[in-house]
This record gives sequence, structure tokens and C-alpha cells, in this order.
Amino acid sequence: MVGVILSKEQHKVVCERARAAGLDDRVEFRLQDYREVPERFDRIVSVGMFEHVGAKHYLEYFEKTRDLLEDDDVFVLHSIGRMEEPSATNPWLRKYIFPGGYTPALSEALTAIEKVGL
Repeated sequence: MVGVILSKEQHKVVCERARAAGLDDRVEFRLQDYREVPERFDRIVSVGMFEHVGAKHYLEYFEKTRDLLEDDDVFVLHSIGRMEEPSATNPWLRKYIFPGGYTPALSEALTAIEKVGL
């Protein structure tokens, strides 16, 4: 299993936890931007990251994800989103949950997913 992380603090913690659990020989955590990952995978799970991609980068995000997958394999996107039309992120969420993040509308994500053929 390979995990990619941009936060130095999160990378340190997850490596320590894997080592403490005796899993460090079975998992690899990289301090790396997902756009720089060169190999392909049969499974990709994106957890809590999509809110930080930014709406103007959705196509790029899903194109890279598609390119990282082997044919007919699985991608799971875990994200906090909204059922309403695209608009500004709720002020409470922006302040306490996702400073600098954006809560994507389902229509925005699905439009980009459809365009790249995922």
C-alpha cells in the first residue's frame, strides 16, 4: 500500500503509527504531491483531500486519478460536499473544518468525473 501526503506533520505521525503497529514493512507513506506519482495502481482511495483541490482544478485532479489507475480498476472519493448548487463554503465549515478549503457541490464533482471518463 502506498499513501501520499503533503503535510510533514501528518507524514511523521502516520509513519510512527505504522511502525508502532508493526506495519511499516507493508505500507509506504510518501511526502509527495499526487500529481508527481509515476506508477499506476489497481485501487485508489482519496480521503479528505478533494476539498483542498479547488474547483478550477477538478478536471486536472480526475484526469491524474484516471491516469494512475489500471484499466477497469477502482477509485473511491471520500469528501465532504453539498447537494446544493455551487457557492461559497459555509462560514462555519470554512472557519472550523476547512480553512482555505472549498466544499464541492455534487454537480461540480460529477461533471468533472463524467468528462474524464471515470
